[in-house]
Amino acid sequence: MFNGVLATDITNRFGFPCSLKVLLIGSVYLTLMSAMFFALSAPFMYWMQTIDLKFGFANSLTVSAPNFRKMFVMGVISILLFTVPKKLAFLAVLQYRAGWALMWGGLMVSVIYAQYNVGMIAPMMGLQNKFPSTGFAVGRGFPLVETGSKTVPWISLNRLFFPDPFAQALNPKGEATSLYTNDKSIGSLALAKQASGEWTISSTAWFDPMATVYAKTAGAASQLGEQSWSVGGEHTRMGMRSGQELRDKLFGFAGERKIGIGDIYMVDGSHADARANAFVTGAGNHSIIGLYDTLFLGKRGKDAEEDIDEDDPHKLAESESLDEAVSELVQGANMEKDIPDRRAPRNSAATQAMNDDEIVAILAHELAHSAMKHMEMGMTAQVFTSFVTFATLGWMAHSPLAAGALALSTPVLHVGVCVYDNLVGPPLEGFMKLFTDGLTRHNEYEADAYATRISERYGNAMQSALAKLSVNSNQDPDPPWFQEALHADHPTFANRWAHIENVKKQTYGAGKKP
Repeated sequence: MFNGVLATDITNRFGFPCSLKVLLIGSVYLTLMSAMFFALSAPFMYWMQTIDLKFGFANSLTVSAPNFRKMFVMGVISILLFTVPKKLAFLAVLQYRAGWALMWGGLMVSVIYAQYNVGMIAPMMGLQNKFPSTGFAVGRGFPLVETGSKTVPWISLNRLFFPDPFAQALNPKGEATSLYTNDKSIGSLALAKQASGEWTISSTAWFDPMATVYAKTAGAASQLGEQSWSVGGEHTRMGMRSGQELRDKLFGFAGERKIGIGDIYMVDGSHADARANAFVTGAGNHSIIGLYDTLFLGKRGKDAEEDIDEDDPHKLAESESLDEAVSELVQGANMEKDIPDRRAPRNSAATQAMNDDEIVAILAHELAHSAMKHMEMGMTAQVFTSFVTFATLGWMAHSPLAAGALALSTPVLHVGVCVYDNLVGPPLEGFMKLFTDGLTRHNEYEADAYATRISERYGNAMQSALAKLSVNSNQDPDPPWFQEALHADHPTFANRWAHIENVKKQTYGAGKKP
């Protein structure tokens, strides 16, 4: 039966059979090709890392040349060890004519399931820390401090500190006197109030049993945010933010507009990169929002933004930091201030943290994506684009015409896959990305407008937040239109600012500009 007419008919209809030996040879071939192209891309990856470090996008405490070499070696080893079985399973399915359709269907089912059950799979996405419902402290302006360790010589104190959950449970209304970092940055830290009344920042027991004190308060102020510190000078401070207030505002907005939000997560991004800010993911009524800690870190000047007058929304855009940001963007002026310690700069200019209104405006923007079903639109686009790419992959693997173009007398499965991966696939995916990026930019404009129509105050806050984000990531505020069309999935700062301004004029009239 296996060698008879039925088997021949099934083979002719559904594909060509490949022995285990042929599949293994093909998987080894694809693995070696992957390792070769990974090695060829290494100089370009190193160059990109160097640029990120030079301009402060990457955290130089965790991203360095030795770490790159380790990453490269581990990457090659990982490819050689784990890619062969993956490619073997891949080719085993793709050998059938409808194999590409089976893989595409399985992928789409997985994507749709994940989007509608994103809360359940959040831990697998690295989302471990829910946005705090208590106050938390933010270290700003601290220089790097020495640890005395040869393996970890420097650590940063500019981190987020969260209250001890056990102490908070025992005394929920009391002042938090012990706070700890909970991130991926080097060195765990503790912020604690001593019996003498002074505050200290020290290593925690599992990082250093001796609990080295790196900084302590030098003043006599009653509030932690008003204390001066023994390192870093007058610009060093420990700011306080209210997590509960931000959560209440977000869920209040969502409830008023009947938008289902599963939860908000605090995402640790500063340990590696300074550019990420916020995202929303998930479809239906259980979307989740991620806020990166980079929104809260950075310089805040005199922190006047934290106590801004709620009766005058235009003051949102009148802080010294934003004036400098916009002036630098428009005039091209280099207004970078002296930084006390430049051995591991995070940015070529001082990064600006977001005030509460800017955070809420960003949250409202992310809510808009859920309210306007942008995630569902994205899934629909992904269904179409992935169908095209998988169908092309299947055609490259099975088509005699494609084989003839490669000077092959008959289709060779792994050769067709290799040519697709490295020659046909990239331009095809790049072409379709032009359209998906255009859809994403359109959605960003809609989300900005949605947040602006909630309140003019939040329209102003959205503009100032975009200005800070542009400065923090050293972005060109107004690149040529073709640069945006070809490479950007978000509109430029200048275009978004102008769009929000037009929405404000249409909604609230031609009032005072922010």
